[in-house]
Amino acid sequence: MIRFDENSGLVWGLIGLIVLVMAGVFLSIIVDTRFRFSRGQAELERSQAESEAFLAELRVTARARQDLLLSATHAAGDSAAMLKEITPQLAGGDARIDALTEKRAALSASITDLEKSFAEYRAAYRNAEWRLAIGEKHLSLAVRGGRTYQDVEITRVTPVGLEIRHADGIARIEGPDLPVPFQERFQWQDEERRAALHAEDENHRLTTETPKPPTRRAPSADPGTAPTAPAAPAVSEELTKARSLVIRWETRVDTLANEYSTARSMAGNGRSPSVPGSLETWHARAQRLSVQLEKARNELSNAKVRLAGLSPDDPLLRPALER
Repeated sequence: MIRFDENSGLVWGLIGLIVLVMAGVFLSIIVDTRFRFSRGQAELERSQAESEAFLAELRVTARARQDLLLSATHAAGDSAAMLKEITPQLAGGDARIDALTEKRAALSASITDLEKSFAEYRAAYRNAEWRLAIGEKHLSLAVRGGRTYQDVEITRVTPVGLEIRHADGIARIEGPDLPVPFQERFQWQDEERRAALHAEDENHRLTTETPKPPTRRAPSADPGTAPTAPAAPAVSEELTKARSLVIRWETRVDTLANEYSTARSMAGNGRSPSVPGSLETWHARAQRLSVQLEKARNELSNAKVRLAGLSPDDPLLRPALER
């Protein structure tokens, strides 16, 4: 058995060691606790800061929503006041629309009556001017293409243009080829002119169909039968050639006139200066066709003079619209 007196130093050493161990354990517990407390405090402070920032944002949002609500409330109040003010005006809108509709219908009817009256006046004016122009004389008349006629007398006004006698013979000049004062005076229209030219083409086609000569009947063998009348003499070869020449030159004049009108129109609009597939310009073609057209008209005049010497009353000598 160990006695205390004999081993007191050892005992006290063990006790001190135990105390030191317990003190270390206690100290570590205190340090760990303090560390946990510090970390928890930092987290709490960070969380508090985030919460305060979130609350500040909520306050700003709430203030903006409040301002928006106030604005909407004021706007609703203004809209209500405006609606209250406009409602009486809208109430009479239907009646005003009906009145405007009736007024528009009345104006449309008035416009229709005015157009009809103007058309009647224009027709009467044209007829009067066309009649008064017959026999009118001019020292000279310049037309498009550079041609100038001398000692001109108007013999007839048609939907196509003027028919004149001049120092070198007779001629027909289409409305678009005449100076502007003539166009404004006689009020030609392109649709009427084209229709008249088409009618002329149809008349030419009908007149070119040469009627077949009547078939000669053999004399009857019965002496008691009355002799049949002699067949009409056949048209002389010279007259046939003269009529064919007039028809050929009339066709040539019409063809050149259409081509010249097209070339002049294309040269005037300026969209395509050159003729497609050709080095010739529309302006140059119009000038060339104008010269050819004038020559063809002169040949036609000469052919009619020759035909008039053979058959003064031949239908080909009358204007195309009278055939």
